[in-house]
Amino acid sequence: MNLDSNEYPPYKDEIESAIALFYGGNVEEAISKIDDLIREHGEQLDLVIWKTYMLALSGNPDSAYEYIKDYEDTFKDHAEYWTQRGFIRLFMNDLFEAQEDFKKALEIDPKSYHATIGHAYVLYQLSLLLTVDEKDLENALSMLAERRKDGFDTGELHTLIGLIKNALGRKKEALGDLITGYLKGVKEALSTIVDICESLGDYSPINKLLESGISYEMLENTLENIGDYDSYLILATRHLREEYSDNLCIKCINIAFNVERYDIAEDLLNMFIERHPEDIMAKRLLGEAYVYQGELNKGLEILLPLQENFSGDSTYLNVLGYVYYSLGKPEVAYKYFLDSVKADPNNASAWTNLGIYHYEMGDTSKAKEYLEKAIALNPELKTAKYYLMAIYKEIGDEENYRRIKDSLEA
Repeated sequence: MNLDSNEYPPYKDEIESAIALFYGGNVEEAISKIDDLIREHGEQLDLVIWKTYMLALSGNPDSAYEYIKDYEDTFKDHAEYWTQRGFIRLFMNDLFEAQEDFKKALEIDPKSYHATIGHAYVLYQLSLLLTVDEKDLENALSMLAERRKDGFDTGELHTLIGLIKNALGRKKEALGDLITGYLKGVKEALSTIVDICESLGDYSPINKLLESGISYEMLENTLENIGDYDSYLILATRHLREEYSDNLCIKCINIAFNVERYDIAEDLLNMFIERHPEDIMAKRLLGEAYVYQGELNKGLEILLPLQENFSGDSTYLNVLGYVYYSLGKPEVAYKYFLDSVKADPNNASAWTNLGIYHYEMGDTSKAKEYLEKAIALNPELKTAKYYLMAIYKEIGDEENYRRIKDSLEA
């Protein structure tokens, strides 16, 4: 196969059909179609690349790597082979191994666009782990600039240049490339744009995007869709200060609690209460936000006057118990924890707190019972697991100790 040829392979339509199947969610059928093409046309690098791409992207990077590794002797002289291996290694989170593969690709073809992108991206990721020199990042920028001169003007290239400049502390300079990357379709660039604007206290780049016809709603939807809720909350809070809406404010409060950004929740709740001073649920949530930030007395000052309104609310009672326990009043806390599980026997957090109370009081048997109940209700409760693991160790239950320990390390 002539990899430098601009001619389409004879199986172009079949590949496009397989790709359509893959992106339509029919992964196994798509891979099976590629396998059929390999059987019919032999070991073609583009087919091997498409198969490993599909395997890696569908959550099987280990299988993809094992498959492509078998073709090393066949395609070791092709930059595309090593580039694809590098990207599969990225899926496996093997940064150093990916870097070696990208280097091999660049040795074969120093002007390879995709190998340059992969090489630079690995260096950027390593810079976040503080395991790369500034000189290496500057070298990556030079390589990316060369690809730009070669005529590549893609969103991913601009975004990567911006990310590396940001890693080098050249934040203002990075913004131009990141904005270009975002406008060229790399939605993830917006996260770093918001982060830089927030760190500099300068939102003029966001204002320019707004002036260009992109609305706050479009920017917020982008951040929500890529799952960057921190940046979403930062931008939406700014939006609310300029143009307040109850619906957006309530949505942001819910998100802030879900992602445990209680500092932002505090700001949003104060904004809401300023407009709805009699809303007792908003007041309660504000009290809880203070508690979760460690401002216990401030939270208690808000929460206590609301007891009549929430006397049968399990979460409210559990939070009050947590406050009193943290303030050194375990007996008062114990009463609230009991009331909490009476109000809702499925409140795993309250059972955890009851277990911790009994553990600290020296009653290992009851502590074990309540912590096991908490984990049965919510297997993801790490606090309950840590205490239960300590109990199993104390009573010599090695099997359950190991079971809990392994689940925490998984």
